[in-house]
Amino acid sequence: MLNNELTTLYVLVGPPCTGKSTYLKDAGWEYIISRDDLVMEFGSKSLPTPETPEDAAWMNTYNNCWNALDKKSHKEIDKTLMVDADAIMTLAKMTGENMAVDMTNLTVKSRKKWIDFAERHKVQVAALSTIWTPEEVLERAKGRTGKIISPKILKDMMGRFEAPKRKEGFKTVVPIDTTPIKW
Repeated sequence: MLNNELTTLYVLVGPPCTGKSTYLKDAGWEYIISRDDLVMEFGSKSLPTPETPEDAAWMNTYNNCWNALDKKSHKEIDKTLMVDADAIMTLAKMTGENMAVDMTNLTVKSRKKWIDFAERHKVQVAALSTIWTPEEVLERAKGRTGKIISPKILKDMMGRFEAPKRKEGFKTVVPIDTTPIKW
């Protein structure tokens, strides 16, 4: 089990629309690395200047920001993600807090970089895996605004899901039930 005296890197696992970000927000997490936040930051710089506050609210959605980015921007986001992660982990360790990775992390391969990251920072690593069914994910996606993912893409992502296991290098794998979360 986890040593509560050590900083832990918590890797969230689950497809979109399973409540990962909402779970972290509701639990009051402070140290979070999120690729989605960087997409919003980088993409909003590529959008035209809004003329009114209403235009800004409509234009500055995740989908618009994502579509405004080119391949070079996505590579820059990936570099920035790891630089930011290093800085956030340093702060988390200095304050004795934990850090969370708020991304889908659907496959063993996608999680390995975070397990390696934890090893480099000499912290323990645990997986927080959302509990979901395909029907719940598709239903939640219908009620989501600002970040719309087509059923086809969601089904593809769910099809690639590999349940996290301790043998990957996690100290523990904790299932989290986010089913009460509604949008």
